[in-house]
Amino acid sequence: ACPVCGYSIPELEPRLFSFNSHVGACETCEGMGRLLVTSARRLIDRPNRPLLDGAMTSRIGKHITRRGGWYVQVLRSLAESFGVDLDKPWSTLPAKFRRCSLRGSGAPDSVNVHMQSERQGRHREYEFEVEWAGLLNLVEGWWRGTQKEGWWRAALEKLMDEGVCPTCEG
Repeated sequence: ACPVCGYSIPELEPRLFSFNSHVGACETCEGMGRLLVTSARRLIDRPNRPLLDGAMTSRIGKHITRRGGWYVQVLRSLAESFGVDLDKPWSTLPAKFRRCSLRGSGAPDSVNVHMQSERQGRHREYEFEVEWAGLLNLVEGWWRGTQKEGWWRAALEKLMDEGVCPTCEG
């Protein structure tokens, strides 16, 4: 043990240096140095269109922008808090709002969402607060939570690129 701070390491063993062992490996990429990350360019493939009206043409993008859907309401509330008009093309929106929409950077601590729905002839209104992590983190979270192969995972992977792990930097 270190006489100053008391830190100690276990006895060195061959498994600590084995590629097949995850002991001591980066927890984010599991020692691979690379991982799949959502590509903003793939998610928002038509930046000349409004965010909620054609900027995202993938299956996942259409799910996110489904009329009256939860994510649409959150994005509208986020835009309102930034004073942004979502009817303008994505590429013309302020960079600060685009960063916030994609990665949650600069988002308020919580976004106040007012949601209305019509189902089976009944009108309902909801108001709640959410923490916004961003569209890219949303897609990555869905991908991490999908274990089995299938159309959903394949649709998510079409939006991803391999990149260097941000934690261990490869």
